[in-house]
Amino acid sequence: MDLREQFAEWRTQLAVERTLLAYTRTAIGALAAGVGFLIIFEQVIFSTIGAIFIISSLVIFVLGWIRFLHLQKAIHRESLANSKSNHNN
Repeated sequence: MDLREQFAEWRTQLAVERTLLAYTRTAIGALAAGVGFLIIFEQVIFSTIGAIFIISSLVIFVLGWIRFLHLQKAIHRESLANSKSNHNN
């Protein structure tokens, strides 16, 4: 693997990590909104909205991690395939 390919792999890895951070940031924002609704408002409708935000934050966080792990596995698999093909040449 030459230097250009190594840099491309690092860029891809960093992009995947940034995507995970974006999912995490979105989940934290939804969690904060949900807690805010629960603390500030006492009406049932706002408590329901708060609960929906909190549940959504957990779903977003889990989906972000699932996507991250899936992409990590794909990158690793591709990296191994490339290193095997380079050794065969």
